[in-house]
Amino acid sequence: MSERNALRIFMASLYVFIFLAALIFTGQGLRIINAFVVPEPVYAQTAPAGFCGFASVATPLAPSVTNGAAVNASQSVANTTASAAPTIPTLTAGNIVGALVYVEQTGIRYRVDGTSPSGTFDGSPLNAGQTASVCGSDMLTWRAIASSTGPNAILRWNFYTTGR
Repeated sequence: MSERNALRIFMASLYVFIFLAALIFTGQGLRIINAFVVPEPVYAQTAPAGFCGFASVATPLAPSVTNGAAVNASQSVANTTASAAPTIPTLTAGNIVGALVYVEQTGIRYRVDGTSPSGTFDGSPLNAGQTASVCGSDMLTWRAIASSTGPNAILRWNFYTTGR
């Protein structure tokens, strides 16, 4: 091998190394190169201290979910039909103890007694940009409706567990 070819191979390898290092350092492209690097887990917003009566909670790890439910779920809620309770993840270790529900796009009215809100003055209000804590069995009976006839509300559910 000539010295010139050795230099070309070295330079090409160096460019590849710099490119991969830049992707890893910036967090961009980890999905592209995950054959070489284990991608970082995605973490939701941390629940407040004392969330649902527990001193410490965490977002469950996706591999521990046994029923295919998302650890961070989304729902679109219309003004005419109340949403059902979300599919709560079933875990291999620990249990889901609660969820933070982020309201986006438009406000909602919600109830946790299993009855669907039926109008603009039925249920508790949450405006777009607000968050609700839903704990224990209330997650099973949660019902919400968009509080206006405008765009649907988007609910982002982040579930939490005491065990991983």
